[in-house]
Amino acid sequence: MNVTLKEIILVVMTGCIPALLIQFNEGFIKLREFVSGAMVPNYLFFYFLLFFFLHVFLTSFCWLYGYKFSPEKQKKAKQKIIYIAEIGDSFLGIYRLASGLLFTIPIVWKYVERDTLTDLQFAGLVSYALLLLGGVISISSINSWAKSKL
Repeated sequence: MNVTLKEIILVVMTGCIPALLIQFNEGFIKLREFVSGAMVPNYLFFYFLLFFFLHVFLTSFCWLYGYKFSPEKQKKAKQKIIYIAEIGDSFLGIYRLASGLLFTIPIVWKYVERDTLTDLQFAGLVSYALLLLGGVISISSINSWAKSKL
């Protein structure tokens, strides 16, 4: 499956649909609480980002210089890198959720409180969501490349 299509589906499934379900079942106040709870503090975000970069770095290193190691050492290194990659994938999940929420919130906001959101603000929020979706697709592509090299 194409990475772009896969990520769009995942963003919709992890961010958009849960937000819409909360909005229509619980209301705008519960949706606001959900969004507040879904956002992680910066230090946790950077913690997971560190594992993502570590995964890409170690994979690149093994891809470029792995032939110098014995097959046994290569196997052990790959197992450790895969473990690090699983932790780093949490970072991608956070981005997917945030991207889905950023697509949904302006639409719900326009529906619930039409007078408080201008068209320019709406376009700005949707543009930001598209930018974040582009980041998700890029990170997923890098992640797929790194996993394919193991």
